[in-house]
Amino acid sequence: LLLVIIKTSPGGTRSAVYGNPVAIILPLAPAVAYFEPMFDLTTGTVIYCVLVALGFLGLWLYYDRRDHLRFEKERRKTTFLCLRCDQLYTAPSGTELCKCPSCGHENTRLKF
Repeated sequence: LLLVIIKTSPGGTRSAVYGNPVAIILPLAPAVAYFEPMFDLTTGTVIYCVLVALGFLGLWLYYDRRDHLRFEKERRKTTFLCLRCDQLYTAPSGTELCKCPSCGHENTRLKF
C-alpha cells in the first residue's frame, strides 16, 4: 500500500518559490494486523439480538419468581365467617382457628 501526497502552492497557483507540484510517495505499513472476521455482519447481528433477548428473558424470570415468592404469603389467605356477628374476615394461610376482629369469638375456617 502506498500513500501519494501532491503538494502545490497556496491557492492552487504555481510560483517560483514552489515550482511544479511535487508528488511524495510514502509506503503505508499496516499499523494493526488484519484479522479475518469470524462471521459476517448478519450472523453477528442475529447472535447479538439472541443474546440480548436471552438476557431480558433471564431478568424477567428472575424478578417474576422473586416477586411471586415475596408476596405469596400476602396473597394466600384463609377466609373465616364469624358465627356470632356474621362478619367475614381473613387470616394468614394455614390457620385453622382464628378470633373474630370485631367480637373476639373463635371460629373455624370456611370450607368451600
